[in-house]
Amino acid sequence: METAIRDMIGKYFGKHAKRSWKSITSDFLYVLSGVKNGFLFDYGITDEDTIMSFLRDFTELLAVDTTGDEGLFVTQVHENIFVINAKITVPFITNFLEESNSTCIDVSGKLDTPIICKEDVFLEIKSNLKSSVKNILDLKTEAETSHACNQNKYILKLDVTQTCNISTLFGILIGYPVVYWYNASDIDNCLGMVPLRVYTVKCNFQIEEVFNEEFTMYSFSIPDSLTSRFDGNITKWFSNLESRVKKLDKAWITELKLLSKVVKLPAVAL
Repeated sequence: METAIRDMIGKYFGKHAKRSWKSITSDFLYVLSGVKNGFLFDYGITDEDTIMSFLRDFTELLAVDTTGDEGLFVTQVHENIFVINAKITVPFITNFLEESNSTCIDVSGKLDTPIICKEDVFLEIKSNLKSSVKNILDLKTEAETSHACNQNKYILKLDVTQTCNISTLFGILIGYPVVYWYNASDIDNCLGMVPLRVYTVKCNFQIEEVFNEEFTMYSFSIPDSLTSRFDGNITKWFSNLESRVKKLDKAWITELKLLSKVVKLPAVAL
């Protein structure tokens, strides 16, 4: 099985990706199994059709039950490709749009220190996201009602407006409980040398007779000064994650834990 998975990843994504076969396997299975919203494919250059073909062979090899799982999409944002589970992502974004501005942090370079987004900024973020949500939801509905075999129905290019902050959109597609936003006109952000609390979700990931190791499912940060404001959001988010893991038919993921530590970096790229 190990050799088959490694060779399949090498066939579709190249020899460099093949070296990261365990991480790629776990990333796809997080989303396929309905545990994680999505992930950014950053293991090399690829395209939507290649990932769709890989998913077809990958799910067959690992005997992943995809019956009725038309909510899985390959999503393109500019030159970036995400694999997302729309059944999780759509409610997640909908909930984000219904929240107050307490789920978004303004880290614009003009600021002396990060702050919770002001209401006018958050309204702009919501406006930019609504079209993306509509596109995902429309395609999900089409796939569920047609039950068509045409794999192009599961490929989606998001129409991102020029004013949409890509870092914010990426964070939401991946499923972070708190996201960063910054003014696009600023050259940099204000996170340099700011104490950041980095949260990491670790889990034991196992595939019988292939591997059984600890992996990082999620990693994100918030300014340590704002930790008390977001404790409730993060606790609720992690509880929901635990609930999805417990519902799995196969025990791929065990020993889920949320860790955190404070770091200070001279510069933070978003």
